[in-house]
Formats: sequence, C-alpha cells, structure tokens
Amino acid sequence: CQLDPALTTKGMVLSCAYTPGDGEDEGEAVDTEGANVVNTPPSMPVVAINPTEGTVTTAFTCQITAMAEDADGDSLDYLYQWYVNDYPSDGSTSAQVVADLLVSDDQGTPARGGDTIRCEVVADDVDAQSVTAVSQDVVLANSPPAGGQAVVTPATATEATTLSCEITGGGDADGDEVTWTITWWVDDSEVQGAADGTLSGDSFNKGQAVRCVGTSTDGI
Repeated sequence: CQLDPALTTKGMVLSCAYTPGDGEDEGEAVDTEGANVVNTPPSMPVVAINPTEGTVTTAFTCQITAMAEDADGDSLDYLYQWYVNDYPSDGSTSAQVVADLLVSDDQGTPARGGDTIRCEVVADDVDAQSVTAVSQDVVLANSPPAGGQAVVTPATATEATTLSCEITGGGDADGDEVTWTITWWVDDSEVQGAADGTLSGDSFNKGQAVRCVGTSTDGI
C-alpha cells in the first residue's frame, strides 16, 4: 500500500486492507496493523548575530534569518542560548543581549574585550525540537577607558605655589587597569617636560591660566 503523505496528519492511525483476487472472484480482505502518524520535528532555522562587531557595551541580536518549518503545521517557539568562549552564559536566553551582561565561566566573570560570543537557537513545537542552529562567532573588541575628571588644586595660587593635578572617576568597561598620562598647559601652550602630577610656580606667572589634562589608557 502507498499513501501520499500530504493526505496524512499527525495523530492519525493508518492501516491498509489487502483483498486477494484471481481475476474472477475476491477473497476476504486482510487488514494490516495500525501505524501511528507521529510528530515531525521542525526544520533547523538559520541564525546570525547582528551587528557583526562590537564591544561589551554593544547590544547584540541573535537574528533568525530563515525561519524553521514544521511539516505538521504546528506553531513554533524559538529557544535562545548565548555562549562566551564556548561557555553557556547563565540566564542569557533572550534574542537580544548587551554583551557585558554575559558571563564567561561558572564564577560569573563578565564578558570582556577579546572574548568570543555566539548564539544558538532551536525551534520547538512542544513535542520535539529542531537541530540546533549556530550563529557565527563574534570577537568582542576592546573598550577604551571612559570618564574621569582632572582638577587642578589649589584653585587659587601664586608663583610660589606648587600645583597638583588630581584625577578622579573613570573606568574601563572590560575591567582593564587604567593608567593616566598628565600634561600641563599654561594659557594655550603645553609645558614641556611637565609630565607628572605637579607643576611648580617656575612654569607660570601672575595672571596666566593653568590647567592639566589627563589622558587615560588601558594599555591595549
């Protein structure tokens, strides 16, 4: 017996009756045992991470570029999982995530520049799941240090005063150590050779404006 699959639906019980005949008379029909039409798992979707580059402050989306199909016509849910360096990031099961919310190990270490992320997706029809779809890898770029404030103290000085440049705040999204380079400026001219946190009164005169500039680096 042959039956067009298009005529069947999940949950049917199919059987076939054979009737013998010699061309003149037919014998008693013989029925086969019933065969259940079972669920067909969904096909595998196709996924990709968008954007294709970014840092730990970037919001990445695990985008389904080709939807899964279900031969039974079942409605489908999509289940997401994000990975950092092949580690399944705990609780990261949404389609979109900011990279610094991902973790790279069971100690909860946040993702950082240089780590590799990817997403995996399965289509689920309640009874079965598709083969896992795997996105491309994205290597997180380094995040430069940000923030911070340079303040000259004391605010009022004379030519006999030694000024200090105090740096406060600032940080690095990747958790890298931040170092500062300080330059001093009198009016609009950089003071040559003054690269530490202090400036003596020999470098400025009454009535001049003095400021310091702090430039941060994470060494990468």
